Order: sequence, then C-alpha cells, then structure tokens
Amino acid sequence: MPTYDEAESLPLLVAALDDVLAGLDDVLATLLVIDDNSPDGTAAVAEGLAADGAHRHLNIEVLHRKEKAGLGRAYIAGLSHLLERGGFDFVLQMDADLSHDPRHIPAMLQQAATADLVVGSRYLPGGATPDWTAYRRLVSRMGNLYARLFLGSRITDYTGGFNLFRTGLLEALDLAGLQAEGYGFLIELKYSALRTTNRVQQVPIVFVDRRVGASKIPRNTILKNLLLVPRVRFQGPPATGEPPRLVRSGSGTTSR
Repeated sequence: MPTYDEAESLPLLVAALDDVLAGLDDVLATLLVIDDNSPDGTAAVAEGLAADGAHRHLNIEVLHRKEKAGLGRAYIAGLSHLLERGGFDFVLQMDADLSHDPRHIPAMLQQAATADLVVGSRYLPGGATPDWTAYRRLVSRMGNLYARLFLGSRITDYTGGFNLFRTGLLEALDLAGLQAEGYGFLIELKYSALRTTNRVQQVPIVFVDRRVGASKIPRNTILKNLLLVPRVRFQGPPATGEPPRLVRSGSGTTSR
C-alpha cells in the first residue's frame, strides 16, 4: 500500500481491513505501508498503528522512502521488498485513500484458488463508480477500451489499482525492467502479468472517491497513458520467461 499524505485515512482503512480479516480464519496478513516521506506524518501514523497492537488480525510494517518518487517506483520498492523477504503466498495491491473497499477481499481470495492474478474491476456487472461524474466515467471507460484494444481483452480494468497477485507470478516478472511512472505503472504491470500467465480472474468492485484529503492524480495522466499503451504493447519489457511458481497452502486461498 503506497502512501503520501494519508494520515487521516490510514487508521480508518486499517480498522476496516482488520474487521474483514477477522472473518477469514485461514488468512495471516501483513500490511506493508510504503511511504514517500509524507509531510503530514503518514509514516509516523503507520508506525503507531504497527506498535499499538490493537489490530489483532493484521501485522503492519512500514517501508520508509526519502522522497516522493512516483507511484511506480513505490510499488517496485514494495514488491521487491516482499519478494526478497519471502514467505508470502499472495500480494494484494490497493490504495490507502478508502477508495478500495476491503469487503471485496474475500471474493478476490476465493478466485485466487484457481488464478495467478485477480483483478478488481469497476467494469464488470456488479462493479460501479457511484461518486463519479458522467464525464469522468466516460473518460475512464474509453481509456480502458483503448488499453484493451492494444493489450488484449482478457481483463476489463487495466487502470485500477486493486489487484491480487500470486507471489510466484510476481517472481516470474521483470519488475526492475518496468519503466512506467505514476498510474501508467498499473497498466504495464498487468500487461507483463498477462504475458506470463493465462490464469486470470476478475471480481467486480465498487470504487468510491476518497473521503478525506485531496486527489493526487496529475492532470496530464490521461495523455501520458494514451502514449504509454502503444509503447507497452510493442516495446514493453519481456517477462523473465519462467513459469509462475504456484504455491498451495491449505485450501489455496491462504495469504501471508
């Protein structure tokens, strides 16, 4: 979970995560907060949550970065940290601004029993973006249709950041070779995953606007992603070529 100025939302999200995990008896979870030296003290809030012991079903760790270097670099740092540490069956990628509802996690874990990648999609029956204007909804849908045209239609939501990866799949990807910055990193990561595995499932999600703080999406995001998609399709970095290492623990839905 990458963070930047999420001191208000993080405690609320951690409490919601803990409530959901309380109903999943076979899941042991660690939340890795990757903070880019937030000026509002997000890292200190995260450290406090990690130390207070109030969240019985969630271990919390904080990865401190010296400066804000972009969403893509934050994700690479976090994913690399988890893979180096080892011991995890799955890695769940989500935002810290309360736009991704933890209540979708059980359905994602259920699909992960037969998948290497589970995409939380706003564009499946049952998915929604209830707080968006008609214009924003149109732009997002058209952007995803554009990505599907170039990158394939096995998934319906290339730009969403609520995704569950089997660790073996991440190990098979060339994470260091991913070049996109910002939200384009999500597109490049998913396309690299799709080139590596056919075991992909989707879960409809309801995406809500952040309740606290201000949006940090740059104004030029749409243009950058329009230019990124063809580059990813025709010049994107290859996967390592190694098949994903499938890990089975119990029912196949256990995550650490």
